[in-house]
Amino acid sequence: MEYLVGDRELVPNGKRYYVGTVREKVGDEESREAMARQLRLFSKLKEAGWHIKTSKLRERIEKIVIDERVSDYQKILDVGIHEIVRRTFREKGIDERIG
Repeated sequence: MEYLVGDRELVPNGKRYYVGTVREKVGDEESREAMARQLRLFSKLKEAGWHIKTSKLRERIEKIVIDERVSDYQKILDVGIHEIVRRTFREKGIDERIG
């Protein structure tokens, strides 16, 4: 075991939970609720002996242009929709931490 651990910390029972953290956005109730749910999860995991390793979630804006590549695109264009903007979040750096 010491061969694998080297000079790093050995977590009791080897239980680590890797996750991207939710950040609250001012005035955004949904982000506040998501952050509160995540903090409750962290509390339960800690009670169960888990060591939590976090990284930041990065926001990504995706734009989908409505053109011939989209099914029924003409119907969508006819109602005045020319693009769809979608906001997603991705974990960054978790794979390196696991490794």
